[in-house]
Amino acid sequence: VSQSRYNITLDSGVKLTPLDCLAQSRSKLSALTNNFLRILKLRTALQKAAPDIVVGFGEVESVLSRIALWRISTPVVCYYQTNPAHRTLNAIWRRICDAVLPHMAGLTVQTPRGISILRTTFPITKIFCLPNPVPMPEFQTSREYRNNGVFSMMSAGRFVHAKGYDLLIRALALADSDL
Repeated sequence: VSQSRYNITLDSGVKLTPLDCLAQSRSKLSALTNNFLRILKLRTALQKAAPDIVVGFGEVESVLSRIALWRISTPVVCYYQTNPAHRTLNAIWRRICDAVLPHMAGLTVQTPRGISILRTTFPITKIFCLPNPVPMPEFQTSREYRNNGVFSMMSAGRFVHAKGYDLLIRALALADSDL
């Protein structure tokens, strides 16, 4: 994959695995088919990568990742980059997301008000506020990583500059080496 396609320079330790499965759905049947194929491709990529955690940059990306990891114990965290009170999902996606989001390992939002909105919407206790910019919080992690003792993380979302993957990649590179 050409890195210039995404206009982001990747560190040599980062592996980009595009699914190349964006497709316009012309009917409900084609939407169902397209999303089923997307989930299969995502499941294959996730199983191959065997990440310790998946961070979905967006509600639908997170839900697709959680569905793709059905019966697999990898935790999925949904990172809301927008105000959860202003969800723009159609009725079908809203129902799917409402059913799947409570099964996330956690939800993150950028404001304390976002926490309040999500707590009244979803029966989930692990909701965190990560404002922009955010200092790296201290947290406890298991030291038993899946990939030969090396921590790995997979993120689901469109690989575009607006999503801030370049910042995430730089931040992880600067993170404490014993992460």
